[in-house]
Amino acid sequence: ALRADLTWTASDDPELASYQVRATPGPAYSADDETLLATLLPGAPLTYQTAAGLATPGAAMSYKIYVRLTTGREAGSDPETVFHPE
Repeated sequence: ALRADLTWTASDDPELASYQVRATPGPAYSADDETLLATLLPGAPLTYQTAAGLATPGAAMSYKIYVRLTTGREAGSDPETVFHPE
């Protein structure tokens, strides 16, 4: 089965609370339609694999990694899109 293999660089912010993997269907990321796929704590592997939304030929999913701080602030990465070949 087709899977998205996501990896990212560790945050060096001392207030890091967690990383979140979020996704939206389609080739353009939309914060209004994002779904939380995983929350990973500091020290966890900086990788995530998923097949969600990629079962149908021609499908696309867009992903962002968010850094969440203990202060409640968060920042998202640039989006990455994975396409299922037709």
